[in-house]
Amino acid sequence: MKRAWSVMSVAMVVGLLLGHQLVLPKAALAASAPEYLLDGVSFRYFYQSGWGLKMSFGAGRVSYEWIAGPPQGTGKVGVPYRSRKVGPRQYLVAFRDIDRKGGDFVTLLLDFGDNTMAGAALLGYGTDRERVHFEGGTIEGVRWERASPPAR
Repeated sequence: MKRAWSVMSVAMVVGLLLGHQLVLPKAALAASAPEYLLDGVSFRYFYQSGWGLKMSFGAGRVSYEWIAGPPQGTGKVGVPYRSRKVGPRQYLVAFRDIDRKGGDFVTLLLDFGDNTMAGAALLGYGTDRERVHFEGGTIEGVRWERASPPAR
């Protein structure tokens, strides 16, 4: 049985995508302070369209490579990221990938319990190719360098 994303999780994704700072109770913010909770984690994920990425986290940075779809073989190394734990084995991840052709603002909601994910991104920001990406998919091959995911 699939779990529904919590209202807070969905609100955070939408808020980050739209560039709004969410107004949350102080206790909720303190309990989910931005951290690098996924350092030491690697996995592959595939969107419903069939496009896929290999992703790894370490030292507060994310590296990714496209492994399926037209951008196959391209990627980035060492992009700063932030994460929050938003539920049991659920993490919200945000990063900004800027280059000379514009920028990509990416938010991922990763559920390692169900091995599902949702992505929301503003791609090509500041260019004539600016567009919004909003798609879900599946997670495969999760590896934690430590024995298990963080308990908190």
